[in-house]
Amino acid sequence: MSDIIIYHKVETNDRRTINMGMTMTQKILAAHAGLPSVEAGQLIEADLDLVLGNDVTTPVAIHEMEKFNKKEVFDKKKIALVMDHFTPNKDIKSA
Repeated sequence: MSDIIIYHKVETNDRRTINMGMTMTQKILAAHAGLPSVEAGQLIEADLDLVLGNDVTTPVAIHEMEKFNKKEVFDKKKIALVMDHFTPNKDIKSA
């Protein structure tokens, strides 16, 4: 990252305006989106280091990909699946 600090104007509850630098999260997101800065509520497209799916979200994501006939993910080396919501399984059938 560069040493340039981007300040955002933030209005306080008593209508004062103060300048604030980006948080660490904003700096990471801005860098991965190729933007000089980002702010809360902004939609961005970012290069992802890792995509995490779990036993609840992954089946939904797979179903959505099948809807538009998507055969491959963007990079299978950057996807991690974690089974945590249904572990341990409630019964043998669920296992």
